[in-house]
Amino acid sequence: MFLDGELISSLRGWLMKKLDPISTKSDVLSTYIIALLKSENPREELLKGLKDFLDDDTENFVNELFQKLEHQEKVNQSLSPAQLDIDADSDRDHKHTRSGPDETETKRKNLQTNEEISRRENDSEESSSRSSSKRRREDERTHNEEDRSSKYRRERSERDSERDKERERERERERDRDREWERERDRDRDRDRIRERDRDRDRERDRDRSDIDRKERGDVH
Repeated sequence: MFLDGELISSLRGWLMKKLDPISTKSDVLSTYIIALLKSENPREELLKGLKDFLDDDTENFVNELFQKLEHQEKVNQSLSPAQLDIDADSDRDHKHTRSGPDETETKRKNLQTNEEISRRENDSEESSSRSSSKRRREDERTHNEEDRSSKYRRERSERDSERDKERERERERERDRDREWERERDRDRDRDRIRERDRDRDRERDRDRSDIDRKERGDVH
């Protein structure tokens, strides 16, 4: 794409204005974009080359850039070389003397046309800037909501995990109590068996002693 010096100067100012809110190196990026515009396939090169800088806004930015170029071409086409000379030298008295009523009217209309085109471009840029700012705010809000949601899920998961651990500890304590109760019950049974065995032994001794006493009394008689 051919870019003359005047167009490059105008384009660089527009690029700086567009890129300042989204890049800290708008001057370097502007130079890079102008270099890409001079390639054989500028749109394709811009879409590929700006992806790392503008991410999802790349396509909208490239479309606006080409709209700007089209507007500038319309401005240049609306003025003939002779009219451009008249505009450049309008402060000279002899040009005013040579310009007739029709030529002056044509210049005035062309100037109004240029002002209208510039106004529309500014409106479009302001609208695009507002839209871009709105998208950034929405993206930030979505990102914050996702962060809060992620934090809530993480905290809830930690609480659930801690609750499960506490339940498991409580079940383990219950199992320990059950095992202790069973051991105590077994000890009680062992003590009961020992006492019963001792009582049986005592009764057996008592019977033996009684038998001996009876025999001794019978011998005496």
